[in-house]
Amino acid sequence: TNMEERLFQNKGPIVLVAVHLCGTLSLRAVEIFNRNPETKFFCLKPCCLPTMVHAKRDEIFKLGEHSFPAKEVCMAGKWKKGEWHGPPRTVTQKYFERWADHLYLGIDDRDATKIKKTIMVQRFGGYQNEFLLAERLPETNSVWDVLQQSAEGGGESNDVDVANICQPVGHSS
Repeated sequence: TNMEERLFQNKGPIVLVAVHLCGTLSLRAVEIFNRNPETKFFCLKPCCLPTMVHAKRDEIFKLGEHSFPAKEVCMAGKWKKGEWHGPPRTVTQKYFERWADHLYLGIDDRDATKIKKTIMVQRFGGYQNEFLLAERLPETNSVWDVLQQSAEGGGESNDVDVANICQPVGHSS
């Protein structure tokens, strides 16, 4: 696309941060990462599910080698003036988890490391806490070490040693 040509080609390294992307914008963000090797780090925090129009058209979403039917992730409902109008949030949560899984599977990891991480930023009924992260080589070890330790710890602690988060591979502070 024109935006990709202007912003991504013959430039880099690029960090792509896509936070709170509604509907199919999350698909576009994954496609941009997959198509642009200059994008060295990618962080996606999807938001709203795709609308039912995609399911009604029997669309198949395709991200790289991964594809899935829209009906697996589309949901009716929206927020109006701070109030949810749609199915119970417990129902939409299952769809959102499936949506995040499909987006994660669509991130091309042939030349990248990726991880799906739950970080509790929404509490008290919120469930959109999935962050999808990917980094192309060379990696910054400390980013993945911190995320992996946190994922393996099983707790909800989100404390990160920011002093060491961006040290290149083979370097230490």
